Amino acid sequence: MRKIPWIFSRKDSILLVESCEEILLVRVIGRRWKEWLVERYSFKVHRANLSVMEWDKIENLGDRILFLSKHNSISVTAAQTGGRGNCIYYIPESTQGKWLVFELGSGILDVNLFEDYDGDIEKFWVMPSS
Repeated sequence: MRKIPWIFSRKDSILLVESCEEILLVRVIGRRWKEWLVERYSFKVHRANLSVMEWDKIENLGDRILFLSKHNSISVTAAQTGGRGNCIYYIPESTQGKWLVFELGSGILDVNLFEDYDGDIEKFWVMPSS
């Protein structure tokens, strides 16, 4: 059995998500200098190209929106949700009440806070069925 080569750093967080019948691999590249300094994040998205067994880099998600966390990852279209396409919504592992919105291609990153976060609960995405 042939495998797609693994070409990514062990320092990156790797998340897999099915999106529009494709397997996407998202590299979450986070940098943290000290506990009290701001973290920096960037995201790289790759599509499994099973015909040649390679990862193809994606520069634009189009209408797709990715919701990512260590607990679950899902993909929806902007048309389904009324949201903004070409975006990644991410909850960092050390969330400290934060969630991030990253626009692929432009590199624009927004940091948002959960209201009333007390640090005792795990944050994860919940999507309605249907």
